[in-house]
Amino acid sequence: MTRRLLGSVAALVALIWSASASAVAPDCRDLVPPAVLEHAKRDITASDLVVLRDIGQAAPEEAESPIAVSPDGNLIAFQLRRAVPAANAYCLGMFVVRVNAAGGVTMVDQGGSFMLDRLPMAGRRTASLSSGYPAAIRPKWSPDGLWIAYLRRDDDVTQLWRAKVDGSLTERVSHAISDVTYFAWSGDGRAFVYATHPGIAQARASLAKEALSGFHYDERFYPSASPLPLALDQGPLAIDVADLATGRVRGATAAERQLITPDRHGDDPPGAELTAQSSDGQMAWTAPRSSLPVAKHLWVRNSAGQTVRCASILCTGRLTNVWWTQSGGALLYARREGWALAQTGVYRWEPGQPPRQLMLTDDVLVGCEIAGNALACAIEGSTTPRHIERIDAMTGQRTMLFDPNPEFARLRLGAIERLHWRNRLGFETLGDLVLPPDYRRGTRLPLIVVQYSTRGFLRGGTGHDYPIQLFAARGYAVLSFQRPKDYGELTGTQDIKTFFRADMRDFADRWSVLSSLERGVQLLVDRGVVDPRRVGLTGLSDGAVTVQFALLHSHMFAAAAASSCCLDRDAMVWPTRAMADLYRSAGYPSLRSPAPGFAKGYFVSASAGHLDTPLLIQASDHEYLAGLYAVTALREARKPVDLYVYPDEYHLKWQPAHRLATYQRGLQWFDFWLRDREDPNPIDTEQYERWSAWKAQRGMSPTRLTIRTHVTSVEPRLRHPQVRAVAGSDHRKVARARARRSRSLIDRGFRWRQAPRRGDARAADPDRGR
Repeated sequence: MTRRLLGSVAALVALIWSASASAVAPDCRDLVPPAVLEHAKRDITASDLVVLRDIGQAAPEEAESPIAVSPDGNLIAFQLRRAVPAANAYCLGMFVVRVNAAGGVTMVDQGGSFMLDRLPMAGRRTASLSSGYPAAIRPKWSPDGLWIAYLRRDDDVTQLWRAKVDGSLTERVSHAISDVTYFAWSGDGRAFVYATHPGIAQARASLAKEALSGFHYDERFYPSASPLPLALDQGPLAIDVADLATGRVRGATAAERQLITPDRHGDDPPGAELTAQSSDGQMAWTAPRSSLPVAKHLWVRNSAGQTVRCASILCTGRLTNVWWTQSGGALLYARREGWALAQTGVYRWEPGQPPRQLMLTDDVLVGCEIAGNALACAIEGSTTPRHIERIDAMTGQRTMLFDPNPEFARLRLGAIERLHWRNRLGFETLGDLVLPPDYRRGTRLPLIVVQYSTRGFLRGGTGHDYPIQLFAARGYAVLSFQRPKDYGELTGTQDIKTFFRADMRDFADRWSVLSSLERGVQLLVDRGVVDPRRVGLTGLSDGAVTVQFALLHSHMFAAAAASSCCLDRDAMVWPTRAMADLYRSAGYPSLRSPAPGFAKGYFVSASAGHLDTPLLIQASDHEYLAGLYAVTALREARKPVDLYVYPDEYHLKWQPAHRLATYQRGLQWFDFWLRDREDPNPIDTEQYERWSAWKAQRGMSPTRLTIRTHVTSVEPRLRHPQVRAVAGSDHRKVARARARRSRSLIDRGFRWRQAPRRGDARAADPDRGR
């Protein structure tokens, strides 16, 4: 009985998963990139984006490097994966490539199952909570440079494996009952130290016992993710040592345990953040400037114990990484700079000399490592998927070492132009305009806005749910939009609650983002590129909140798609208790408080009757419940909202079949609402019947929508002194607009102006009468 109770939800998910997954194993013959390519170029398809070979996690900037450099600096090891939508699975392999000589790439292992990252909850590890990102699988080199070791998952257990770098031998090292999560080579390379989490099994056993008398509703619950409490690790890591010669496993000594759980900050200077230690014992680190925590100083402590700060302005700002050269004679560091800090500069500094810039690029550098007299980096550009390059440590010259997707160069891509502008607060904003490959100058196109980061490869925005180049190939202009910096940064605080309170006060951050968004679209309308009647908006995570806020306060968008929806009156019900407390501290009203001002300005349910923009939601089963309050309100008001739920997904979608369906359905949605087109092969055979009924019910058609050629939102008053300092004349314009508001609502200090409804003359020209 107990087992049936605990397994009911898991069994349902397993049933859905087994029904949706292919019974056949994925065909992995094309995991290794081809050497010979077809010559004729063709248009991009949804499958081209889904099956790209990937290195590392999906985010363009991640904490851990996906590559590992051999002790002699001559070889690089990494995991390569490729999605197979037909099997709803991945092909995985471990690869080795040379740094300084042409020798191709060697696959040293192939196999294993895709691994998701695992998120902690209440400060403890879980076995079932994930963001949807792939786990960071970074190999480690043996001291002699002849082997790599890595984690691999088979039959639902993660074990430790090793492979010879020439590809001649691959073998499993551990035979643990529970997942191996951390590991290290012994100093002599003859053994492995590795850690497992027996506390997860203990937690599951404890839950089985508790189920007999009922679960206490506490911090173990995450209602939107599971109806039952999550199993939280109950104990310390179990750390063992496996002898490679005998296969014997024993418990680790105190010294060996330090290889797994070292005191990472024991020798760090006070306040140190990024740190690097040279081969001769020198230490380099960054530390925040007292007045601006996001800005850093660069420090060095030499082998004699002397501490030196780099006094150049080029050694301050948003420093993102530091490396000692192999000899220890110079320090390399990366620095974000340029408009909206969207560029990356790499510098060389020899203490006692001024720093020298080696390179400045719009590309994103992911997890660089010192490799001899160079940096080895995973790099991606707006039209180039992630690949591995060598950057010379003296000259900054870049050399391609490994391109996992040579076929991508044979696809016809849309032209990309980087745009810069400021929002009404003076915040720097940028976006990439992507046009169809055959665009004719002077033609006005429907526009799709993809959020909320445009750095790196333009695959599909944050979370990769909205295929930028696929939209462009279908005839859309696409604005890949980078949200401006958070309003909360103006506080200079490192306290997350203070930060979010500043963001939420008068919805300051949301107004800032909407202002940037609308001005970017208006820029394209003014240039004659975009048809203002046919503008679509998309978003995931913070981008989905922007969609929500835009639907409430702007009439610029004729259709929208989001990967979740929406923060509403029940926002405190569905997250973890810690997240609910953060919402509350940021200013979200309690369920006992009607808070009409907050509700009208932020909750879809409070204004559902006035919202006509068609909204597609493609959400995960772990998040859709949190949006049902708003969705139900829209349905009660007979508004065009369509919700699809993807099983066994998280904040980000990880399953290849779901990714492909998301791309195709999103394209069909915007084709229908912005171009009056229906695909002969719909993802859902009933979708056009529903959508056509909504269109007929509301009298909607792109040819009959009110022309919106100006920004329609009016931000609230600007309270922070630094905003008034940077906004300049824009601040005065907002003040004049505020003085002329036709209607205002004051509740707990919040001032809000309801945006005019579609058809109102002010929707066509919000500056009318000014």
